[in-house]
Amino acid sequence: MKKVTISELYGAMNEYNKKHPDKEDEAMISGVIVYKQKNWSKPYTVKQRSYRVWNCNRAFQDGKIANSVYGDCLDGTDQGVRLDWYRWEPEYCYFY
Repeated sequence: MKKVTISELYGAMNEYNKKHPDKEDEAMISGVIVYKQKNWSKPYTVKQRSYRVWNCNRAFQDGKIANSVYGDCLDGTDQGVRLDWYRWEPEYCYFY
């Protein structure tokens, strides 16, 4: 696993969608955002703080009014969480 920044993850998702405009509404590539423990008052494992996102999120598509980012927690407890509504600070990201 190669760790990347949130900016690098977003940039790669945007670039993918620019190169494949016919696929931008399909989940073709994905990455994981691991959020810092300090975002919560109780301890969570890395898996519990990790959310998988896909290129089909509106935040990764140029020219869209919305900038939503939905993700699924890797531990299986939270699915379809609207991550852009939270002010969680990312620790690192990686491509899945």
